[in-house]
Amino acid sequence: MDQNVLYERSAAADGRNRDFSPALVARDQFVINDLLKIAPNRSLDVAELSVGDGRMTLAILSEIKNVRLTCAEISELRIDQLRTEIDASPYL
Repeated sequence: MDQNVLYERSAAADGRNRDFSPALVARDQFVINDLLKIAPNRSLDVAELSVGDGRMTLAILSEIKNVRLTCAEISELRIDQLRTEIDASPYL
């Protein structure tokens, strides 16, 4: 079975059990803090490769106000899920 097919199946399974609470895990908070140190008072361009379940993407968008985020992902399903989460998020 092709890796892309396996990845899409994983994305479909993740989409049924997504919990995006506002609490950040330690890894997410570490990345957010470093990004804020880099550009505390100016806009920031960030590229996120392989967005996965989108947790880091949502954390970046909700915690850093002047950010332009470019996401790359091989799974169209994961991108669609993330777009839906961004549109529905009360934190953005």
